[in-house]
Amino acid sequence: MSCIFDKIGYTIPQAFTLDYFKLTFNIAVIMKALIYIIAGPLFLISFAAYLYLQSKLKSINEDLDDIYYEFEDQDPTLAKYNRFSKITFALASICVLLLFLALIL
Repeated sequence: MSCIFDKIGYTIPQAFTLDYFKLTFNIAVIMKALIYIIAGPLFLISFAAYLYLQSKLKSINEDLDDIYYEFEDQDPTLAKYNRFSKITFALASICVLLLFLALIL
C-alpha cells in the first residue's frame, strides 16, 4: 500500500519515525530514573539534616537572648547555625523541585 508521500517523492524525516520516538522515550525514562535516584536520597538527607539543626542546635537560639540584638549577627555560632540552616533548606527545596520535574516528565 503506497502513501501519497511516496507518489510525490517526499520522504518522511527521521525525526518522525517510530524508532526516533522509541529512542526519545527510552532517554526520558532513563533521565527520570536518574533524577529519582539522585534527588530522592538527597532530599531525605538534607531534610534530616535540617531537622537535626532545628532540634539539636535550637539551644543556640535560646542562649542568644542574653546577647544584645545589634551584636547577634557577629556571634560565630549563630552565623554557623544560620548558614547551615539556609544550605540544608535550599538543598531540600531544590530536591523537591527535581522530584516534581521527574514526576511531570
